[in-house]
Amino acid sequence: MGKAMSGAEDIGKPSYRHSYDHFKERLKQPKSLALYESMMKFTKEVQSGTIKVKDLKTTVQQFIAQFEEDFQNLWAESEEDYQNNCEAIEGIITKLLYPKLIVLYDTERDRRLSYLFKVFDFIELSHLEAGPDIDAETFAHAVESILCQCGDILTVERHPKD
Repeated sequence: MGKAMSGAEDIGKPSYRHSYDHFKERLKQPKSLALYESMMKFTKEVQSGTIKVKDLKTTVQQFIAQFEEDFQNLWAESEEDYQNNCEAIEGIITKLLYPKLIVLYDTERDRRLSYLFKVFDFIELSHLEAGPDIDAETFAHAVESILCQCGDILTVERHPKD
């Protein structure tokens, strides 16, 4: 049985859809008109490219934080509703700005991480002399030791087995 139909444990808890709809209904109220207009103005400004790419992440984060605060000041909702509204606000603004925000994605870093996952895929628990009861610090030292034995693998892009 799926999460949405899981039964008694979900009774009384608002679903994500309910929270999102609750936020949208509040935003449609005449009392929220100025906030709605500010959100639309901001998204159009971002979409038009008037904000520099290097400033985009910070600018969007600041706008979202201010919008969340203004919305809460306007409606004075419970902490739970406030948190749900914040999620809805972030979701809506992020969706509206997705084409602009995706350019911030660090594809080189992602490519590098993907490479490193493949390179070190051969390492097994037995290589680290670690058992199921090993603590995090000991495990970290074991990983560090193995990586040091690999030498300059991180810069020359050779496989550690080589």
